Amino acid sequence: MDLGPISDIFVSPMITESWARAVECLVTNYTYKKLGENLNNYRSNEQWWAINKRNQKVAEGYSKNYTPIFIDLVDDYNQYSQEDDKEYPNDNVTGFSLSELRGILRITFNLKDLKRNVKALRNNTDIHNKIDKLFETYEKAK
Repeated sequence: MDLGPISDIFVSPMITESWARAVECLVTNYTYKKLGENLNNYRSNEQWWAINKRNQKVAEGYSKNYTPIFIDLVDDYNQYSQEDDKEYPNDNVTGFSLSELRGILRITFNLKDLKRNVKALRNNTDIHNKIDKLFETYEKAK
């Protein structure tokens, strides 16, 4: 993805914009969590962000470029099971770090590349199945 000024030609806007959303969300959450309990109920704030700020619904009328795909790979919040609306991604994937995901950006140009590269980070059939399930929503929205 690091092709300088020509990267816009080769890299899907879904990858670039979703990566920007992930950095914004996860670094903000990390910073506020680090400041301590004075910001009470961090978990609720994270869920508010998930529902209201991350545009996690992947449906008609929502920009398909601003997805939480990278956030879903890191966090442990499955909005699919928490919300009545089943247009949210079924996210049972967790445990990837921003650093790991940043490492695969140079070889990730589209959603298909992202899925393949994320799977390559873990040699586990169960995790691969969860990744497949997570990506279903995004693949339908393309």
